[in-house]
Amino acid sequence: MTSGAWHWAGRLIGARGIAGMLVGLLALLSAPDALAQAGKSAYPYCRMFPEARTVVFLVDRTATYEDEDIARLVRGWEVFATELNREGDHLVIRTVGDYARTSDILFDDCVPSCPPKGFLPWYDACNQNLIAADLQDFVTRIGQALNPVMLKQAQARKNETALAETISLVVSEHRPSLLVIFSDFLEYHLDKVGEADFYRANTTEMNSFYTDLRRRRLLPDLRNISVIGYGLGKELGPPSKPGIQQGMKLNWNQIYRWWVRYFSDAGARSISIETEYRGMTAPVPPGEAGPEYRTSEPLGAGATKKPTGKGAGQ
Repeated sequence: MTSGAWHWAGRLIGARGIAGMLVGLLALLSAPDALAQAGKSAYPYCRMFPEARTVVFLVDRTATYEDEDIARLVRGWEVFATELNREGDHLVIRTVGDYARTSDILFDDCVPSCPPKGFLPWYDACNQNLIAADLQDFVTRIGQALNPVMLKQAQARKNETALAETISLVVSEHRPSLLVIFSDFLEYHLDKVGEADFYRANTTEMNSFYTDLRRRRLLPDLRNISVIGYGLGKELGPPSKPGIQQGMKLNWNQIYRWWVRYFSDAGARSISIETEYRGMTAPVPPGEAGPEYRTSEPLGAGATKKPTGKGAGQ
């Protein structure tokens, strides 16, 4: 949608554009049935703009979100939603669970916009009132996908996090131009094959997990894909992982470097991994993305905030 069309949509629906509507929805949702289910628009916007970019947004659902986690997710969406302003932008929201195949698609649709003149009969029927109504529906369904009540209930069947394998699967299925990830980036699964425990952040074990990913050809092809991750530096949810002691210090710098290596070796066009979402213009070339995790608080190697997250123990 052109900037003029977005301005029209914002005026017609009486809100601050898509971001304002979304944040309002997230604030108002207080029950799973707070909004009626809204199906896809009758107009095939994704077909109208086959060359439009695809943006995949991964949401870590392996923990029961605390209010702080939801607030960080929403703050990121306030920025992210304003950047979904290209004609036909294709947005896919998926979950991160205990296994790659448990990644659910929560949302899959394209930003409403009038098609090119040659796209009949939809071009003749399209008008700003229709776009405004479909934009309202588009944002409503995003609000349903990110319902705070849902986020306060962990989705994973096992108490594990398989972020790396999920990224590989999602990238191969959708081939986005932008991959946004909301997670604490604490990979954790104790399978005999592909064991990972980023809470302890043992260098040898993390290197072994990385080698195993490459051996199993699970390193994604991220060529021409920008990666933005946020949520690093604070464990999602209250304590939940078995065997992790209360007050255990987390080496966020080492975790950050592991993921920078992962994304860099996978060929990512640019990488940004932060605590807060800084926007699509924030990613930098992989060679400039390290070596230290950048945060407003001086964490340092082996340091942590007060342990409140899912890996802090029982």
